[in-house]
Amino acid sequence: MSGLPLLHRGVQRGDWDTARTFVNNNRKAMYETSKLGKTVVHVAVLTGQEDMVEKLVNKVPKRLLLERDTRGYTALALAAELSDTISVAKCMVDRNRDLLTIKTNEGLIPLVLAAVKGNKNMAKYLYHNTPKQVFNEDNGYTSALLLTRCITSEIFDVALNLLNRNPRIPLTMKFDGVSPLFALAQQPSAFPSVNPPKLWLQWVYKIIPITHEETGDLMKEDGGRIIKPGLLSRLRDHVITILLCLPGIKKTHKKKMTHHRAVEILNSMAKGIMGFDEAKLREASVYESLLEASKSGIAEFIIKLTQANPDLYWVFDENQRGIFSYAILYRRENIFNLINGLKGQGKVIISRTDIFGNNMLHLIGTSVPTAELDRKSGPALQMQRELQWFKAVKRILHPKFQQAINGDGMKPKELFTKKHEELLKDAEKWAKETATSFTIVGTLIITIVFAAAFTLPGGNDQNTGIPMFLHKRMFTTYMVADAISLFSSSTAVMTFIGILTSRYAERDFLKSLPLKLMFGLFTLICSILAMMVAFCSAFSLMLEDSGHSKMVKFVISIASLSVVIFLPMQLRLLLEIFNSTFRSEVLNIKKV
Repeated sequence: MSGLPLLHRGVQRGDWDTARTFVNNNRKAMYETSKLGKTVVHVAVLTGQEDMVEKLVNKVPKRLLLERDTRGYTALALAAELSDTISVAKCMVDRNRDLLTIKTNEGLIPLVLAAVKGNKNMAKYLYHNTPKQVFNEDNGYTSALLLTRCITSEIFDVALNLLNRNPRIPLTMKFDGVSPLFALAQQPSAFPSVNPPKLWLQWVYKIIPITHEETGDLMKEDGGRIIKPGLLSRLRDHVITILLCLPGIKKTHKKKMTHHRAVEILNSMAKGIMGFDEAKLREASVYESLLEASKSGIAEFIIKLTQANPDLYWVFDENQRGIFSYAILYRRENIFNLINGLKGQGKVIISRTDIFGNNMLHLIGTSVPTAELDRKSGPALQMQRELQWFKAVKRILHPKFQQAINGDGMKPKELFTKKHEELLKDAEKWAKETATSFTIVGTLIITIVFAAAFTLPGGNDQNTGIPMFLHKRMFTTYMVADAISLFSSSTAVMTFIGILTSRYAERDFLKSLPLKLMFGLFTLICSILAMMVAFCSAFSLMLEDSGHSKMVKFVISIASLSVVIFLPMQLRLLLEIFNSTFRSEVLNIKKV
């Protein structure tokens, strides 16, 4: 710091009085630079002092703002890279618009720097203000670079607007080895097939509109003149603004906007690659992009690009593995289900083997994708998922592939069993531990409700032995609930004992064990609910005539609260087992 000019030191300390004195009385000091060529405005930007930057920009000469440091950065370029605050850039642009087109030593304008660093607000502001002719210079290099960086930084509105303005952006250019199309393939969360809305927000997702402005046309222009939206558009936007204040809707709306923009960008790029020859397809990384999309499960990517060029179904990597091979390796059922739409060529594609002699059935056994399996609650359901995949792929292949031997001399089933040994052991352990825990709970419930059947509320008549509350309706509720709880818990315990005594063979995890677990859990939940009803009924019988109605309501409320807390935790597992067993998308794969 000792080597810095005095004015720079004052700015670093945030001392505006000292800085103003220098600026007003010592013009030479204003032009002093650091060893790295930074001016006083550079220093203010570096220290993040927004007020200081604005004050300095309004005081210093315009040409000082054009000064560049040793890296070729103007103060605006530095602000674009370091800050997402628009006001910092706006004060400089208002004073000297030439700053927008000055490039760094690496040939980057401020807009691109903002996109590279993911400063979304800054990038949008600079995009609006950067002259349009900049994007048509240098053979489209700046446009292609900006498009790639915006996609990588998820600034999809700028990227889409850029494509709408310049539909002929060269898609064959690569930056750090990444083409615009491949950058998009690396954004799976931007597509609805990978990142759909949550179940309870799907209705909001479907009905909430996407306005014209939100689709990426940030500036509707006509010869440089901005056209203002009509009355109906403004009214609709006002209603949407109000809706966005509601919890969950704003986030869902933002997700839908992202999905729409990403798909529109994909549509534009798909049109751009139509007519590409083999060389250009490779230059644009189309093959790599398709395989990357297949790996991530972006179904829209595969559909749009193969519609633009049906020959892209025949894309293979260096190991002779194609789109559907990747779908199997990474367990992407939404990609593999696209086989249903293929005709004769589908049979040829699925019949191919890789350089290791593995057919598609072998590929199920070559890897166990941990990330995908972690979406399941336990190893037993994970094992079920793997078996479903093996069964689904086996169903669409010719029977001869089941006996085919790969380069290691193994058949598909042998390879599957070998690779899934650890998962099978974990599944057996998980099933036993779960069944044991539920058996203990069920046994406790049996003990309680069995005793309750002979220890009736109000007792029995000493002469006849008839229950005192026999003729009350609440007593009937009590007895029925107690009986249901006893029978349900007994059934649950017997079911879980059946799980504990199972063979735990590989095929048992496909349906047998999940069905037993689902049935046992269902009956256990029923027994707990019935037990709570019996408890509330008994409590009500004993106190209903004693004037303690408030006490009865309080106790029933507490009992109900415990059920409300308990049920979602267990129902989640129950529903997951049901969906995994009966509604698995893998099971929808049909023979080609």
